[in-house]
Amino acid sequence: MITIDNLNLTDIAAKSTLNDKTTLWIYESINFAIKKKHDAIKRKFFLELSELNDVELDFLMWEYHVDYIDSNITRKTKIKLIKRSVFSHFNKGTVGGIKEICEILFSGNVEIIEWFKYGGNPGYFKVNTDGNLSDYEGYKKIIEVVEQYKNIRSWLEGIRLLRKEEKTKIGRASC
Repeated sequence: MITIDNLNLTDIAAKSTLNDKTTLWIYESINFAIKKKHDAIKRKFFLELSELNDVELDFLMWEYHVDYIDSNITRKTKIKLIKRSVFSHFNKGTVGGIKEICEILFSGNVEIIEWFKYGGNPGYFKVNTDGNLSDYEGYKKIIEVVEQYKNIRSWLEGIRLLRKEEKTKIGRASC
């Protein structure tokens, strides 16, 4: 199997084209450019993101097309989003894509319930989360994120915020 690391266009080019010095030079130039770009990509993926400052993280978020950037986002969340950005774009428009991005951003469990699981209209879905949504801004944020990551044919029908109920034991005094 040929990988980018050991790819050489002259190995896979038609032998009749290798006699021309100009064509050979073009192949070598393309090889050089591909290897340089591949090395740059590898450096970014194996980069220790925790060593970068906030401005550098913001530039990486822009470069990797991290769609949802909030001014209140934590450094830890930025790093998670950058690391998952390529895979998030592959999964955009899927239930898994919505679930993953919401879990990162809202620090909680997220469940996507599709229309056929609750008897709704075709194309609709609901989101259940126990994440940290404490105000109207958080609620708006989850709607924005879902809208960006959902399939264009799908419609968000509702969001259910799940809260864990603390049970307190009430004792009864005897007389």
